[in-house]
Amino acid sequence: MKTANFTKELGHRLQEKRNALNFPPKVMFELTYRCNLDCRHCYIVKDPSKRELSSAQVKSLLGQIADAGCLHVIFTGGEPLVRKDLFSLIAYARRRGLFVHLFTNATLLDERDAVILKGLGLISLEISLYSAKRERFDFITRRRGSFDRLMNALMVLKKSEVRFVLNSLIMNLTLDEIGDLKHLADSFGADIWWNQFLLPKRDGSRENLRFRLEPEEIMKAITSIDAVSTLDAAGSAGNGTCSADIEVSRNATETDSVFRNKFFSCGVGIKNSLVISPYGELLPCANLPSIGISAIKEGIRKGWKRLIEYTSSLRPSADYKCDGCELRSFCLSCPALAGLECGNINSCPQFHREFAELKRQKYETDRKVKDLRGHHAYGKL
Repeated sequence: MKTANFTKELGHRLQEKRNALNFPPKVMFELTYRCNLDCRHCYIVKDPSKRELSSAQVKSLLGQIADAGCLHVIFTGGEPLVRKDLFSLIAYARRRGLFVHLFTNATLLDERDAVILKGLGLISLEISLYSAKRERFDFITRRRGSFDRLMNALMVLKKSEVRFVLNSLIMNLTLDEIGDLKHLADSFGADIWWNQFLLPKRDGSRENLRFRLEPEEIMKAITSIDAVSTLDAAGSAGNGTCSADIEVSRNATETDSVFRNKFFSCGVGIKNSLVISPYGELLPCANLPSIGISAIKEGIRKGWKRLIEYTSSLRPSADYKCDGCELRSFCLSCPALAGLECGNINSCPQFHREFAELKRQKYETDRKVKDLRGHHAYGKL
């Protein structure tokens, strides 16, 4: 009990310190857009005209975010393991007092790497799981043998007692695999987080969306997930998406009061979200385009101040309809996702509108069932 109270008190003190410094508690650091796989659904777009940050530059930025009050850093990509200096960067971040989270496809991990990761003390290790079937997995990644390499990595991580979580993006290719994916995760003693929302490519291309679930299929996926496990971490927002909330029976009135009159109803809106690109650009969200703020040229503090000024200046246009929309309480869209889907941050993406309508229908049905059960229970008293 004393340990729990001390941990809670320490957490409060750290949060108070961060609030005083007015800096995000967690920063997503995209170390590279390179990857050893070539997944058909991937939304990352590389820019060959730009140069990745050097090891010294990454360490400089890590030191700056630590000094600014950041507590957690998420290393992601692309695939972070293609950088030969990854373990050195993790070790440096730990020395600077940062809690480190790593997102990876793990197919480059071997037994030696697992031992190193064990010693580095990661707070979390999140590993992508695209399919529970070898042929389908390799088809998705376009790399023969990638499924076997992942299975080997999971085995050596388990052997080295490195805890990890599997993150599975459900696509139309894998909608029939939810039970198999859960079984595979269980076989390694790992939790599995679910994501049903495939994003368009960051350059606006919709090529990868041919693998995206339709709104009706997402509802089916949610039902299937609910059948194999509780929705504890279902819909985790891996790769920077904000569409983590897949709960369809939440309090609509309460949620609406939180969202009303807010253009950004996420970390961007409360000045609590920061992403660093592999080129040193500062972004308010991984799904918003760069506005050319360089952390290398301006430094973290100055760049962050300019980023806040930019996001604070964004206002909805006259044709923005979200504020008065009856579906807003159920809608997962936001300016960033609207920009990806429609090329305009003020737009109402049809995909999200259709899903929101299905969520509302489910909410109303569940509420009627709950009221009916309550009526019957009252009648038996």
